[in-house]
Amino acid sequence: MLKRSPGRSQPYSARLVAFCVLTLCGASACGGQAVTGGSGSAGASSSASGSSGSGGLIGHSEGNTAGAASAGLSEAGAEDSCATVNCPSVLCPGNTTPVFMPDGCCGDVRCEPVCTATCSPCGAGSHPVPQLNGCCPSCVFDSPPMPSCESGTMAYLALRQQMLEKYSAGCRVDQDCVAVGVGNRCESGCAAVSVLASQVENLASNLKNEADGQCLSCPAQEIPPCEPPLGPVCVKNVCRIP
Repeated sequence: MLKRSPGRSQPYSARLVAFCVLTLCGASACGGQAVTGGSGSAGASSSASGSSGSGGLIGHSEGNTAGAASAGLSEAGAEDSCATVNCPSVLCPGNTTPVFMPDGCCGDVRCEPVCTATCSPCGAGSHPVPQLNGCCPSCVFDSPPMPSCESGTMAYLALRQQMLEKYSAGCRVDQDCVAVGVGNRCESGCAAVSVLASQVENLASNLKNEADGQCLSCPAQEIPPCEPPLGPVCVKNVCRIP
């Protein structure tokens, strides 16, 4: 029988058993060290946390939480920066409402119609005009086309004759009448006419307005040297040029 001498180390078999016990205990969180992938981590259980596991997994979970918190701060910072931006006011026409589209701080604002009625189209010679408080637009007649120089001049001469009959009537003596030459876009002014002296301004103003609308297509009238008209006379209460 072999005897262990004092002061000498344990036999090899006893040391092997002790190593195996320590190895198994460390792998099952007995306060030892478990070697995984060449690095060690403390495997002690904690009553404060109520869970056990490797420090690497716990650290990974905390890392995700910090990342989420950081993302929340970034979003809050973006909201705060937009709070100081003065967005322009939006004024939409009648029967429309502003619709805000996500685009930066102020967004893209569009005026969308709120009217769902079916509106009838306008007829020929008219065009739709939006109404402030109406759902459907109203139809307004188009402006008449500009007349040609010939047709405009004929319309002007017809009105000119009517005005001469009006403004030349009512004289009593020759001194009530006066000879005038009316110049505008339709006539040069050499064709003198006789009207009451009190109606000269009315005749000239009305004929000018008519000529501006009827003879826009005509070239500008040149005023040549005109021969002086004969003196007007009053014949049967109407001013005339003999």
